[in-house]
Amino acid sequence: MIKRFVYLILLLSCALMGARAADVAAPPPPLQVGVYEEPPYVVRDESGSWDGLAVGLWRMIAARENLDYALIPVDQDAAMQELEQGRIDILLGEMSMTAERERQIDFSHAFLAEPLAVAMESGRLFPHWAEFLQSLPSHGVYTVILIGAAGMVVFAILFWIAERRLTNSHFGGSPFQAIGSALWFSAVTMTTVGYGDKTPLTPLGRFLAFVWMFAGILMVGGFTATVASTVSAARLATAVYGVTDIARFQNGVLDGSAASIQLRNAGIVAERFDHVSDALAAVESGKVHTLVADFVTIRYELNQPRWSKLRAAVLHDTSSRMAIPVRTGLPELEAINVGLLDSLEDPAWQGVLRRWTGPPLPLGM
Repeated sequence: MIKRFVYLILLLSCALMGARAADVAAPPPPLQVGVYEEPPYVVRDESGSWDGLAVGLWRMIAARENLDYALIPVDQDAAMQELEQGRIDILLGEMSMTAERERQIDFSHAFLAEPLAVAMESGRLFPHWAEFLQSLPSHGVYTVILIGAAGMVVFAILFWIAERRLTNSHFGGSPFQAIGSALWFSAVTMTTVGYGDKTPLTPLGRFLAFVWMFAGILMVGGFTATVASTVSAARLATAVYGVTDIARFQNGVLDGSAASIQLRNAGIVAERFDHVSDALAAVESGKVHTLVADFVTIRYELNQPRWSKLRAAVLHDTSSRMAIPVRTGLPELEAINVGLLDSLEDPAWQGVLRRWTGPPLPLGM
């Protein structure tokens, strides 16, 4: 009886040990990777397959670290909540690192660090004619024009006085005709055109022409320099180099993006959009003047034929860091970071990046 009892205990012990060994040997469940469409980071093709910048990077990471995973479509508006509550382990999409998000979830190392960029109508990147004309008086352009015109008239009268007594003068005829001819000669001389159809013949006339040649060169040079400085001032007044330069515009941002936080910190009010296509459509229609977003998104979208009327400018005093968000306490985070750093050093990553960002943009600056 005692032997049977001992045998029974041994059998139960072996069964328990076998069950525990089976549990240890069982592979962990695949990582639940949530995805929502947000080009160029996540794109869904016609066949329903997922691709994009973030998806391509994740596949490189998973292959390096032997991570089993399943792509789970999630609603973009509820994606952060799904991750925060642990219903998914990883989220792929357009996701910048912010302090507010770091309080809710964890992030991998950053895989992109770019400045913010602005998408706007082409005309807004260059000086407006109205602003150019308004700045002319303050730079003395009108004064230079008036001085040049007055000099032409004065020297035309002097040419006529010096040449009027010659029978074969190029400034003959009635006083009105003679002064008109002298004015023509004064104009072509000042602008250094010098057609040679009319020339002074008297010593006094030629001396006056000699003086007017040098005076005309100075006037034309002064006019050119004044206009150039006015154009430069007008361009600087309408150029976009940093956040403060877009304060005069009506701006749009993607809700919850790094751009929305940086504009809010700068005291710039911006209209919020859920999707980049809606925001760019608002820019094209004139509802807002600009869309401020991360440079990769702007570069990808503006390389699409649909937005050929828009141009980009870089906000050099800003930054945006893209990373992979994961649920808090994910055991595989360390492996993900190692695989991420290895992938960024792989030349294949540059191929993925070029594929989804497209050619360099014709920046407005």
